[in-house]
Amino acid sequence: MNNLTFKLILLLGTSAIAQNKLFVPPLPEMSYVSVVDKSKFVGDRWSFMESGAKDAPVIIAMHGYGGSSADWRYQLHDLSDTYRVIAWNAPGYMLSDELKTDYPTCKDYADALADFCNALKLDKVHLLGNSFGSRVSQCFAYHYPERVIKMAFVGPSAGKKNISYEERERYVNMRYDQIKDGAFAFTNKRVEALLAPNTSPELIEIARQGMRGVSPRMFMRGTNFMMAEDHFPEKIATKATMPTLVIAGTEDKVSPITTNAEPISKAFPNVKLEILKGIGHLPHLEAYQQVNKMVREFFGANAKAKSNQKAFTDYEKNVYRQIDSLIQYQEQLVLKQDTLAMRAFYPDDMVITNPFGQMINKETTIARVKSGIIKYSKFEKIIEHFAMEGSKTAIVAGLEKVTPTPDANRADAGKPHERRFTEIWVYRDGRWQRLIRHASNI
Repeated sequence: MNNLTFKLILLLGTSAIAQNKLFVPPLPEMSYVSVVDKSKFVGDRWSFMESGAKDAPVIIAMHGYGGSSADWRYQLHDLSDTYRVIAWNAPGYMLSDELKTDYPTCKDYADALADFCNALKLDKVHLLGNSFGSRVSQCFAYHYPERVIKMAFVGPSAGKKNISYEERERYVNMRYDQIKDGAFAFTNKRVEALLAPNTSPELIEIARQGMRGVSPRMFMRGTNFMMAEDHFPEKIATKATMPTLVIAGTEDKVSPITTNAEPISKAFPNVKLEILKGIGHLPHLEAYQQVNKMVREFFGANAKAKSNQKAFTDYEKNVYRQIDSLIQYQEQLVLKQDTLAMRAFYPDDMVITNPFGQMINKETTIARVKSGIIKYSKFEKIIEHFAMEGSKTAIVAGLEKVTPTPDANRADAGKPHERRFTEIWVYRDGRWQRLIRHASNI
């Protein structure tokens, strides 16, 4: 059952390039960290830019094919009030060392991003990817789904299957022609094709600056990855069940909506599609204010640092991760109305006080799913507070966003609303179980 939340918005606002004076925030200094698994890299160095508080929720921003961390200057500047924004340089880009393999696969890039996160001691992150960076995000979500909170793609790119020899040859030759004269010449030929018509010279130059760090060798190796048939949307969607935002421009000629944003949106089970009118392949530059607003709202309240919450121990962090994953799993059970899995997931002595003041148990909950009372097109739980009492009891509180389906057997069918929840989880029989829940409408 596909629980696609599909929203198509044609935004009439112009991009930053149409403003009388282009705002150009400064970039942070380049930072470096050592590669963890040195067996897979030519060298031992990652390079990246970052901004924001060290203890804030993390967004990993991943540039496009031929880009760099400098592409994310508007996100590094604007989103860092709430998030720790880390813009990586992919292997072989800027001063990040290359992968050893000449034919990198989806798993190679997923492992590379895992190495980058491990080097920075990051566990669960939000992903923000453009083009090639969106493909790396998809690969990471497929091979390491437990480490991804939410994803957002701008100017997204979708993998393919059943690629003909002729198409493969044409694509590789096209990429070689782009890069054969070197990185500086590459940007002069390439950059304007990425942007919408009538883009200002100032924004073109900003985009060009971000592309001058490309490595011709890794650029061609990346071509092999882009032609690999191991990361098409239908395959990625089997494991990438986390909430995903897709932002695409009507003027994107590099990754047209019909062959990229739409296949991703149709395949992924928990996705929201936004279409920007008059925007090209780089929405995060061309329409940065709109994109930042969408990303901020989509990543949401769970991404705001809580200054009043004490620091967690390593054990508490581990418990939090387990319960957060279980909550995401439970969201999918509810959306799919999988009562068989619910019966195995919920403990027999579970007690719920629902938003209508009724106290119900496990059997009543499952019966209400079967009767169509608990039937949602959207069901999202956001943890805003976590605490532990001893080693086997955890308390979770937060926000829920729900939309009953139009045919749900209830008075508020089809009407979105929010509610607060508090849950008590206990560790017994070798696993964490949700024992008590209270919810109230806002």
